[in-house]
Amino acid sequence: MSFEIIFITEEPDHTPAAEIQFNGQRLCIVRLLAVDAPQIEFLTELYVGRDVRMVFSYLQLQEQVQLATNDLLAWQKNLANGRTEA
Repeated sequence: MSFEIIFITEEPDHTPAAEIQFNGQRLCIVRLLAVDAPQIEFLTELYVGRDVRMVFSYLQLQEQVQLATNDLLAWQKNLANGRTEA
C-alpha cells in the first residue's frame, strides 16, 4: 500500500494544506484551521480514471494524517519566520 503526501496552497489566502493520495488516487486534504483540530476533507471525484480500491488500515491512515499535520505545522512556523520551504 502506498500513501503519498503532497503539499499545496489554497486560494484565496494561500493557506498551506496537504493532500494525501493512496496509490495515486486523491484521498483527502488536511488543513490546519486550528492547531489543535486539523480539518480533513475526503475527496470524492475521480483522479486519473483508474479504479483504485480504497481499502487500508485505520492505523496507516492515522499515521499519514499525523505526518501531514506535523509537516503543515512546521511549514506554518517557517512561513511565520519568513521562510518558504515546507
